[in-house]
Amino acid sequence: MATIVPRTVKTGQLRCRPGGLDSMSDVDEEARDKLVANERIKFTATYANGLAVAIFAVGGFAPFISTALSDRPHFEPVLVTMAVCWIMSGVIHRVVRHALRNLRP
Repeated sequence: MATIVPRTVKTGQLRCRPGGLDSMSDVDEEARDKLVANERIKFTATYANGLAVAIFAVGGFAPFISTALSDRPHFEPVLVTMAVCWIMSGVIHRVVRHALRNLRP
């Protein structure tokens, strides 16, 4: 299985070498730690942003469409649920954007 490894940390060029690194001297440890930390932050942010989108779609948008297309619509409880879901989605999105500021160059 081929592993993608950094060729030079400064330029960010990547190359594919079977078996991975020949030795740990190929990669600066500090740069590797920064890369790993940044990737963890980005993966967590992606997950949380997906959660925010799901909350918006399932709790904030779908009930409105369902109620609007219903024979006997009851908008009051749906509007409260929508507002709560929109606010939760927005808060999660803001937290994620703030977390992305912690990326290290």
